[in-house]
Order: sequence, then structure tokens, then C-alpha cells
Amino acid sequence: MKKTPNCFWSFRPDVNFRRLLLPVKIVVLLLFCSLAFPAYSMAADNPIVDDPQQLQVTGTVTDATTGEAMPGVNIQVKGTTQGAITDVAGKYAIANVDRNATLVFSFIGYVSQEVAVNGRTVVDLALAGEVTDLDEVVVVGYSTQKRANVVGSVTSISGSVLQGIPTTNVSTGIAGRLPGAWVKQTTGEPGNTSATIRVRGRSNLGSTSSPLVVIDGVQGRQLDEIDPNDIASLSVLKDASAAIYGIGAANGVILITTKRGLEGKPTLNYQFYQGFMTPTVIPQSCNAWEYATMLSEYQTAVGKKRQYSDADIALFKSGEDPWEHPNTDWYSELVKKWTTTMRHNFTINGGTRGMNYFLSLGTKSDAAMYKESSTKYHQYNVRGKFDLPITDWLKTTIDIAGFQVQRLYPYK
Repeated sequence: MKKTPNCFWSFRPDVNFRRLLLPVKIVVLLLFCSLAFPAYSMAADNPIVDDPQQLQVTGTVTDATTGEAMPGVNIQVKGTTQGAITDVAGKYAIANVDRNATLVFSFIGYVSQEVAVNGRTVVDLALAGEVTDLDEVVVVGYSTQKRANVVGSVTSISGSVLQGIPTTNVSTGIAGRLPGAWVKQTTGEPGNTSATIRVRGRSNLGSTSSPLVVIDGVQGRQLDEIDPNDIASLSVLKDASAAIYGIGAANGVILITTKRGLEGKPTLNYQFYQGFMTPTVIPQSCNAWEYATMLSEYQTAVGKKRQYSDADIALFKSGEDPWEHPNTDWYSELVKKWTTTMRHNFTINGGTRGMNYFLSLGTKSDAAMYKESSTKYHQYNVRGKFDLPITDWLKTTIDIAGFQVQRLYPYK
């Protein structure tokens, strides 16, 4: 009987399957480990993989006015060097952005904006154009133009700037704010604080060199008769720009446009200004015994008879005889160290369906430096503007303005 040797595998099916199952298990286990360990190593070396705090942010940037796509807009993650630039279609994409990051959008000629991501993957934005001084509308003669189109010499200041100036008068408020206009206040007496204004200096040899003041198209007005809170814009016309007003504009023109009602819900506005004033320099005067001493020394030096003896000077200094030898500081008795000035203004404006209204009530007053209040000044202003449409092509406007002044001065 011949036997076949069984060197490695048994030819019996059951024996072969059992011997083959163990190596297969070992191979599968090794294959799983070879795939798992590199993945674990990659995750350990790169913590950004599968990090829920990191996002890929995409979006589109458009023009807020036209709605067209904006290529070349710079987008940067605030506080980092990450960023992107929009393509021709205005689209961008930034990878690995923190979900709490802030994106900064910037482009030349447009207002830069910061937008928080807040976990979003799509951030779209419309950039608004930056308004420059060339786009500002200024009043020129009987019309308005953009500053970029103005050929003549025109200087303007907005009403919002005038409202923030701590003064009760328009003439003193424009000092130092209008190039080419020279403003000088010569007195601080209540009611007479109007400043002298010269546009590019004195232009004639006559007694009148003040510019022509035009308020809402009415010529020959005064600056201090209007409340600063009622002004929408103030323009100064110089040289040929003022020629439309003829010979009255030889010294320049100051144009004032007052506010009008805006369509919308009624808007109430109240402004209050309280100022305190004190003399810049208070003269130092000598007392009674110092004056008597200096006068006596002078009279002795020139050989005159003394008006006050040494006994008189001693009584002035001691104050024992206030009736015959008084020592009164008349400046302190008559003049206060501090005085006040105040301004109140209340406005209401609104409108609907083209029927707009604006109403302003104001008062201002200056107190004198004298303790007995021999000088006082009060002014009350009222201004109303009403726009009433009659048809689609016809509209009527009613403007009402008035002021009342109360002045008290010592008899001259």
C-alpha cells in the first residue's frame, strides 16, 4: 500500500478550510490596521481636518446702487492674513474660516464694511459708494448744483455743523469755518454780538462792506434774525459767482436755505443750549488807601498840597470810618464774575402724499455782566413751511417766518 505524503496542506476539504481560516483572519486584521493608523496619524498632525469650527465661506459682492457684480473686491478675515479677491462675476471663496470670524470687504471708492460670519457658509454683500465733497449739493444763485460742477468760487457749510456750534448767533458761528470770509466780533454786549463779516476783505472805500444776505431768496436780511437750528445749508458766493445778484453783491453774498418738511411720520426735535461766560481780563484796581498813598506821594513830589493826610490814609486802611473814609470795590459791586446765555428750539416735521410740513419755534437770550441787570436781550423765532400739492404737476408752498426782539439798555 502506497501512502501520499502530506507536507503542508491536507487534501481533505474540512481540514483545508480550518487551516485557511486563521491566515485569512490575520491578513484582514493587518489590512485594517494599515488603513486605520495612517488616518489617525494624519488627524493628529492636521487638527483642521473635520474641525467643526472651520468653514469654507463663499459669496457674491455687488454694487448697492446698480446691483451689478463687482470684480476685484478685497475680502480679508479680520486679524489674519487669510483673504480672497472677487472674480469677474463678483464671487469669492475662502477656506478654513473660523465660524466666529469677521470678514472685511474693501474697494477703492466704496465704504469698507465688516460682516460677521456667525457660522454661515454663504455671505453676500452689497457695497455702497463713498460720498465725497464733490457730490455735495450747494446753493448757487437761484438754483443748486453739485460741488464738482461749480466753476465759480463757492464755500458752503451744512446746517448740522452750525447746530453743533456752541453759540446763539449765526454770524459768530461761521467764524473760522468758511475760507475767504473774515469774521470779527467787536463787542460782547447782549443783543449786539453780531460779528462783522468781510468776504475777501474790503472791496470798496464806502462805509458799507458787508456781504448781501439772502434767506430763502429774500434779499437784505440779517444773519442774527434766524435761528441756527432752522438752517439747512449756508453758502458764500464770491467773485463772479455772486454776479447774478447785481451791484448788491459787490461785497459777496451769503445764501441761506432753511429746512423743509420730509415725507414720513411726524418727527419731533428739541435742542437746548446753556452757556456760561466770564470776562477774559478783569482789570486790577487799587483800594482806597493805596490810591490815597500814591496821590499824596505825587502831590508831595510836585510841590502841591496833599489832599489826604497820614491820618486819612490810616483811616482808609483800617476801615474805622466807612462814611468819611470808605473803601469800596466798585467793579465787584457792579459787575458779575459769570453770566449766562441760552438757546431753546423745538421743531416738528413730516408729511404724507406730498403734503409736507415743517414748524420751528425758538428762543434765545443773553444776560448782562451787570449785577443790576441793566442790559437784557431776548429773541423769539417762529418759522413754518407747508408744501401742498394741487395736481400732479402743480404744487403750492407757504412759508411763514417771524421774529421778535426785546432789548433793554441803559439810558444814554
